[in-house]
Amino acid sequence: MYLTPSEKHMLLKVMGFGLYLMDGNVSNIYKLDAKKRINLSKIDKFFKVVPLFGDMQIELSRYIETSAHYEENKWTCTQSSVSPQYNLCEQMVQIREDHIRFISELARYSNSEVVTGSGLDSQKSDEEYRELFDLALRGLQLLSKWSTHVMEVYSWKLVHPTDKFCNKDCPGTAEEYERATRYNYTSEEKNTIYAALQDFAQMTLREPLRQAVRKKKNVLISVLQAIRKTVCDWDGVREPPNDPCLRGEKDPKGGFDIKVPRRAVGPSSTQLYMVRTMLESLIADKSGSKKTLRSCLDGPIVVAIEDFHKHSFFFTHLLNFSEALQQCCDLSQLWFREFFLELTMGRRIQFPIEMSMPWILTDHILETKEPSMME
Repeated sequence: MYLTPSEKHMLLKVMGFGLYLMDGNVSNIYKLDAKKRINLSKIDKFFKVVPLFGDMQIELSRYIETSAHYEENKWTCTQSSVSPQYNLCEQMVQIREDHIRFISELARYSNSEVVTGSGLDSQKSDEEYRELFDLALRGLQLLSKWSTHVMEVYSWKLVHPTDKFCNKDCPGTAEEYERATRYNYTSEEKNTIYAALQDFAQMTLREPLRQAVRKKKNVLISVLQAIRKTVCDWDGVREPPNDPCLRGEKDPKGGFDIKVPRRAVGPSSTQLYMVRTMLESLIADKSGSKKTLRSCLDGPIVVAIEDFHKHSFFFTHLLNFSEALQQCCDLSQLWFREFFLELTMGRRIQFPIEMSMPWILTDHILETKEPSMME
């Protein structure tokens, strides 16, 4: 899972290098694909040209082409034809639709705040906080997606510079960096986190804890208790000592009342890391021992833990919203040109500003006088 563009590109690079290491004398990735241990056709769709460092890029297809058992007919990412994913113009329709839809939803929420007179300090229901959480997360995901599109197109262009045959406006004396930039483009959200974490630890984990106590699964009991001790903020300061689940007994007919408090505070990064790590040990398919803890849990409990584990991945980003927002919108890589300066072998100490992507984009906006671009 990922949120920011850098997290996505790191994941893709690890996947590519991982396939390269797997395909050797011991194993064959194509045999693993035939046995449905991995899905190469799905991986193929994600393999692109991604940023490596600064203005240096890496074609993930190179990992495949240099693997021990490379089969060309199994891949499309190794073909030289231009993929639609590198044509920003073809993606602009969907980007604009997503932008209008999200801005409309954001405006609707902002207007309702004005009409009702509620503000940041007003108490909201869990459902309202949940909507705020989802809205903030969706906004970050959209910004990250758009920035990723731009960086992947930019990376592809740097690896595939144009020439005078592909672009009649490109002079034969144009520099490498200039052919990769200037002539290579056409004109064309804490409350919710607290509630989710406390509800999961105090309520959802009661049933697996009850079963573990009844079946005397000591290792499972210790992990579940450790999770609860790490993050539970009990209403009475301490865990209710008369809770039937602690003795492996069923709740009374009228139920056992546990009041989960609501506070506008999130867990610390250490708490979140420890809880997610312990949850991962519960649902892991493999472990050092022959029998996993996962086999001691009922199916619905495993699903509930997996859902929370996936959802809680984004908690860190939402708790550090400003930083995550900046990372999702970071296009500073467009300024890097050191790699191409090295290619000039000292003939250049800097390129003219007209060759830089920020200047090219600004100039395009001013030249086209498109109102939507000037907003």
